[in-house]
Formats: sequence, structure tokens, C-alpha cells
Amino acid sequence: MTWYILIGVVVVLFFGYKLTTAKPRKAANIIALSLGIKRQFVDNMLSAMGPERGRLFVQNIVNWGDKDNCGVYTFVVYQIMKNDSEQNIKWWKSKLIENNIDPKMEYSKAEAAFAYLKDSGADRSQIDNFIGVYNSIS
Repeated sequence: MTWYILIGVVVVLFFGYKLTTAKPRKAANIIALSLGIKRQFVDNMLSAMGPERGRLFVQNIVNWGDKDNCGVYTFVVYQIMKNDSEQNIKWWKSKLIENNIDPKMEYSKAEAAFAYLKDSGADRSQIDNFIGVYNSIS
């Protein structure tokens, strides 16, 4: 009898975990598949966003899809914030081109990315500077 209870608890915990992480996993998969990268990299970005902004980001991606590639651009901005070398920017631009996504960063996309990434150190006053540097590198 004890084994049945133990197995029941394990099954409930497993399905509970799967249900609570379904939306973040789906959002991460959408972005990862768009760029051809591993989902774990997107999971790291979601963790860095903080709970409130991360939840809002996941909700937007899951409910509306990534029609305007907002999630992809947010991920690219996050990666460039981590390593802003010219070589890294060129690599991410080539990754965007490889996946048929326009590599040009528009103000609205950068603004959305900086808003989501505020808890991970993004400063909205640096958007113009970021766009200027990003778009000047080819």
C-alpha cells in the first residue's frame, strides 16, 4: 500500500511540474527553433528576466506566437548584452540571416527587448546607442 502512495505522489509531482513549466518551455522552443539554437540558452534568458517580466514575455510569445520576431530580437539583444564584441554581433546577425529574419534592428524591437531585459541590466537610455552600434556593424 505504501508503494502505491509513493508512486502516486511521484506521478502527481511529475505532471504538476510538466503543467507549471509548459508555457515557458513552449516559448523557449518557439524562439530556439526560430534561431536553430538549444532551448537551454533561451531558458537562461528567461531566468535573467526576473519573474514578472519573464512571465509577461512567456505569455506574449505563447498567446501571440513570435509573429514579429520580438522574442528572437529580445534573445539577440540579451546575447549581445552579455558579449558586445563586434565578432559576436556579426555572428548573431549571420544567424538571423541564416534563418530568414531581417538582421536590421528597429527602435520598436529594441525598446521591447530592453523593457523585458530591464531586470538583467538593460538600461533603456542606451537604446539609441545600442541600435547605432548594432546596425553599423555588417
